[in-house]
Amino acid sequence: MAVNISETTPLAEALRLASHGIKVIHLHWPTDQGCSCGRPECQKSIGKHPIASDWVKKSTDNPKIIRQLWAKNPHANVGVPMGKVNGMFALDIDGQEGMQTLQEWIAEHGILPATWQVQTGGGGMQLWYKIPEGMSIPNSVKKIGMNIDIRGDGGQSVAPGSLHKSGRRYRWAPGRSPEDIPLADPPGWLIEKIREVIRTREKADLDGIKLDGINIELKPGKPLDLKKLEQLIHSSPKFKDIIEENRAFPSPSERDLAMANICAINGWTDQEIADFLLEHRMASGDDLKHPLYYQLTIGKARKWAEEQKTKQEPKGQEQPTEIEVEPIPLPEKPKVEPFPVDLFPDPVRQFLTEVSQSMGLPPDYPGIHALTLLGGAIGNTRVIELKPGYRQQPNLYTALVADTGTGKSPALEAAFEPILQIQKEHARTYANLMEEYEMAMRRYHAEMAEWKKQKKKDEKPPEEPEQPQMEEVYVTQATLEALLRALKNNNRGLILKVDELSGWIRSMNQYKGGKGDDREHYLSLWSGSDIKVNRVRDGGEPLFIPKPFVAVTGNIPPDILPELEDENGNEDGFIHRVLLGYPDAQDPAEWTWTGISPKAKEDYAQVFDRLYNLKPEMVNGELKPKILQLTNAAKQWWAEWYSIHIREMKDPDFSRRLRGPWAKMPNQLARIALILHMVRVVCGEAEDGEVDEISLNRAVQFIKYFKSHIRKAYQQLGKSHVDKRIEEVVEWIRRHGGQVTKRDAQRKRVGGCKKASEVEALFEELKDHGYGRIEYTTPPNGGRRTAVFKLFI
Repeated sequence: MAVNISETTPLAEALRLASHGIKVIHLHWPTDQGCSCGRPECQKSIGKHPIASDWVKKSTDNPKIIRQLWAKNPHANVGVPMGKVNGMFALDIDGQEGMQTLQEWIAEHGILPATWQVQTGGGGMQLWYKIPEGMSIPNSVKKIGMNIDIRGDGGQSVAPGSLHKSGRRYRWAPGRSPEDIPLADPPGWLIEKIREVIRTREKADLDGIKLDGINIELKPGKPLDLKKLEQLIHSSPKFKDIIEENRAFPSPSERDLAMANICAINGWTDQEIADFLLEHRMASGDDLKHPLYYQLTIGKARKWAEEQKTKQEPKGQEQPTEIEVEPIPLPEKPKVEPFPVDLFPDPVRQFLTEVSQSMGLPPDYPGIHALTLLGGAIGNTRVIELKPGYRQQPNLYTALVADTGTGKSPALEAAFEPILQIQKEHARTYANLMEEYEMAMRRYHAEMAEWKKQKKKDEKPPEEPEQPQMEEVYVTQATLEALLRALKNNNRGLILKVDELSGWIRSMNQYKGGKGDDREHYLSLWSGSDIKVNRVRDGGEPLFIPKPFVAVTGNIPPDILPELEDENGNEDGFIHRVLLGYPDAQDPAEWTWTGISPKAKEDYAQVFDRLYNLKPEMVNGELKPKILQLTNAAKQWWAEWYSIHIREMKDPDFSRRLRGPWAKMPNQLARIALILHMVRVVCGEAEDGEVDEISLNRAVQFIKYFKSHIRKAYQQLGKSHVDKRIEEVVEWIRRHGGQVTKRDAQRKRVGGCKKASEVEALFEELKDHGYGRIEYTTPPNGGRRTAVFKLFI
């Protein structure tokens, strides 16, 4: 669709920029009450800050996604991330003083090359230029001139079409839009000015510099030391990133600790830190905490600061007066629970234990799949009813998150073997089944043709022939339409087994140019909601499937985890329904001489046979799932668990990213309780009536397991490529004694570095993140000094 370039609206301008390969984001917008963000303290940044906290990751030049974003927020302003994201930077010239500074530059150095130019709604302008190759331009390093800012890495510019709080819109200057001229290279003198600012930023006199990007309400009676705060903002890029919300944290408490660390290492008093944390929480709209919270946070920060000073202090020398490290540690990996294999009845537990020992793998590898497959064997024969109208089927969507080459596929095949045998036993062989099915279909079509003839002749035609059905237990690779057809013929339900779930995700909508509704149907399949598909034609009739049952299990590498999220940026909740197992052990399996005993295999397979032989109930002439309710004791346990679960979600520091999967946990708990109970039933440990407290308690332990692993997986989802690289490098150095020389780092390609200059940049980056220091050593026999990076932790 063509873009109307004469139209100055946020959506039109966002599409215009995207057509030139520029990635955009959506910003908050001015309202009658202030800013659409709703924060009363947001005065300076009204309509100028991103809606999404991870806006760099979500920037896009995809027209379809852009239309979806503005369909959701039609009044949103348009932002353009500067720096590496789009390969350009901006000079932000503010008001008459900024224009005067620019004129003085031009008089001294010569005219600026014509480039893309934006007239801001506040009476200023922006000049956008290409970033020279190999150069990194930070955002607002410091005022480069009176009322002129630099917008680079970590910064963004408000684009044309956006509404200013004055009521005027940002516009392209006449003859300076992307359709008029190309983006220009900056003049050499301007680049030199920027480099000079970068070189001297920490040596500059900070007196009198206006606070940039700070929104703080001072509490009466306890004013903050603004000069001290200002100095820390300009001397510490990491602190500035946190203040400007350019760095995301899992929770406000982790953000508070990071800021307290920096304040403590820079000599702030306990009272100064407490006052600042309190004011920042008030300004950010976060809940205020008990005084003990601030004492504990400051205590942790003080301990950290002392440790850093001790580690930086060379033996035999006085303690350095200036601390260079900015202690923002790597986020701690959430502790994951071990797979609760002992909660299964003996036949399942013994089999999973022997598979784990035989393959040299954690029991998670086969266990996650086994739990799902057991539910798939139960199928549509049983449901659990927690209260009237609240029923759940025993179908799960699960994924084992594991690196390639760690043995995840053999573990899946071992757990899946009984399902394969059931398919063969009920259908003899798939080839024979297909042959019989095709012959039956040919007979059916011939009988239908004859029936139609008789129908025209006779007033009372014979009964219509019944279409043959192909019995299936599982599918592996199937389009949604093929899966729905198979479900139509298999009321009991199906298991979708996918070795690599990433391929399943990518296949959704692939035949419809991304415009299909596959994900929506898989959401319905998880919920067991009735499905009616008009586009699937069976003799010209729509396809209707009441209460479908599909269980899905498979594997996924950690790097592919983000593909579970909607690629179009919509929060459709698909990933929230997937239970993830992400064990810490990710090394290739060691060879063992231990095998899986025939008895363990046989006992495990018999559990599946018994589950598959369960029958639904006949109700008013129709086969319907048997309904199982909770015992009174189990209801008490459910109420207690639910109360704790809701309190966890209501905690002010609870991660917003986890709200989706946590909201589905009651459904997941009910399903797992039903699966475990029916496995106990066929193993002679429980009655096929009510789900007792034993089954529910065991299910609670499984939920605890999955919660811990989902926390770990979702932390992976939120990491940028830079964060992942830094974490991998720090972990590598830690495994190799806590230090690495420049030469070894280059030779072993640490962090992907191939050149000495790349290693130097990596060492500086690690130092900048506060993970260690760079030292220089001279060989005992003389020679060139060698750089060594040493970790603090």
